[in-house]
Amino acid sequence: MSDTKQRMVRFPKGSVSDQWAQNQENFSLSVRKLIEAIVPIYGDKDYIDALNKISIDHLRSELNASQNSKLSSSQVEVSSDLQNETKQKQLTDTQSKLEENNSNDENNDEKMDPFKFLS
Repeated sequence: MSDTKQRMVRFPKGSVSDQWAQNQENFSLSVRKLIEAIVPIYGDKDYIDALNKISIDHLRSELNASQNSKLSSSQVEVSSDLQNETKQKQLTDTQSKLEENNSNDENNDEKMDPFKFLS
């Protein structure tokens, strides 16, 4: 008895799989090496199940990234709004202080002007 198993594979005529199979000098060796290359990536369980799991995980990751991006954008907008409100308040406060100082300066100037009675 041999320590090998024989598997039969069918490909649709003219398909990518059929073209690849026809291009292999040693089909059995090529298929074995291909399997050895993908097992560390996808595991040794059902390949279609592994692809489905990876696809679902990828979609979840994309969805989470999208939600985090929207959340970050919202946080940036809120932060920007708060900064704008703070700057506006500071500007208003500064303008009020300037007006108050100008008013005080005018009053002080009048009080300090020794020739005010002449005007």
